[in-house]
Amino acid sequence: MGRTTARIALTAAQRDAIDAKRRGYAEAGRAAWADRCRSVELCADKWELNEIAAAVKRPYSTVQRWLREFRERGLRSLDHKPRPGRPRELDDHQRMLLDKAIERGPRACGYHGAVWTSPLVADYIKKRFGVEYHPGHVRKLLHELGYTLQFPKTKLALADHEAQERWLKRTYPRIKKKPGTDAP
Repeated sequence: MGRTTARIALTAAQRDAIDAKRRGYAEAGRAAWADRCRSVELCADKWELNEIAAAVKRPYSTVQRWLREFRERGLRSLDHKPRPGRPRELDDHQRMLLDKAIERGPRACGYHGAVWTSPLVADYIKKRFGVEYHPGHVRKLLHELGYTLQFPKTKLALADHEAQERWLKRTYPRIKKKPGTDAP
């Protein structure tokens, strides 16, 4: 038996509205908002607060806050309005042009390197579009465009693969520190 919480009484119309909001949020990929709606429904169904928190897999205090907000503001507390933020520096057309430039590679864009780096992309954006980006924010922009961080694999052209295999099978196990011992 968990802590008791003030019950929420819902009319049939309110329940239908909450259910519709929950389904809409779930389809839009807004899991937290869908869980918020589900929490209100479960509270109306006389579930205990700790049971609700376990059911929606959210912290007890978060569910408690959601229910308090619902009691204070009603259905309006379940309306998600995106927070206004800073507008994008590059519009959709500029982003498309940047995407094409990245696909062509840095050499085609007048750089000496063979691999794009965040500072290099930031420099390209500044020269091409006149917009300054911090290299850390360039990573976020590239992620939005569908690019991921990748590291080139380096292989030694003159490596003796047989010697490497022998070292891994014979020498490495001898010098490797064993679990539970302090000896090197």
